[in-house]
Amino acid sequence: MRSKNQPHGKLYKVLSSTEDVPTNMRLPKEARGHMVLVLGWASQWNWVRVATITSSAASTMQYMDYLPIYPSKKNQHNGVQLKLCNDWEGWTYMEKKSYVKMDEVYEIPLKDLKPARMNGRQYELQSKSWEKILNFIQKRKSGAVQDCTN
Repeated sequence: MRSKNQPHGKLYKVLSSTEDVPTNMRLPKEARGHMVLVLGWASQWNWVRVATITSSAASTMQYMDYLPIYPSKKNQHNGVQLKLCNDWEGWTYMEKKSYVKMDEVYEIPLKDLKPARMNGRQYELQSKSWEKILNFIQKRKSGAVQDCTN
């Protein structure tokens, strides 16, 4: 279940500044300044595991690794469509088609992220959508889906 006090299931923007970016941060340069979804805590203190959010889909992409965010249509391979809320009870949607890229997961210090907001409130997944993410990750770990999240 989501928690108001935890970053899990919330959307952030990666700071675009390259100053003070640790050399061991594995997030690609192209992702700086873009949105990410926090999946959980990393092994380093106050670092989080993130998946990038994209609005474009490469022709070579593995469609099962791209989880659409409403209003994007459901993923035809796994039936997933994520939905957002921007407060504890309300719901919202992205202005353009967007996808959570689950093919690679990165670790980044939480201090290098700022909340992605709309109308002053942070975007986050609805509880059911957060459960879909956790289920997707669990299937990968069990081998039911190719494991790219470790």
